[in-house]
Amino acid sequence: MTTPEAQADVGFGGINAFGFCEGIVAEIESLWNFAKCFIGGFTDHPKWPIIGSHVPPYMEKANLEFLS
Repeated sequence: MTTPEAQADVGFGGINAFGFCEGIVAEIESLWNFAKCFIGGFTDHPKWPIIGSHVPPYMEKANLEFLS
């Protein structure tokens, strides 16, 4: 928060996780990045891609990028 406007925005509405005010392209990109953090591991089958019972490498990477 390097500008007074950013500080006022956070003070008023908190931290936003999605870029809904930046246009449809940024909105879709923001939702896609959010989905990559949590989609996966829905079944009992570890070898099934995406929905298998493991944490896929893309999910690990997305969560590490989000946390950093």
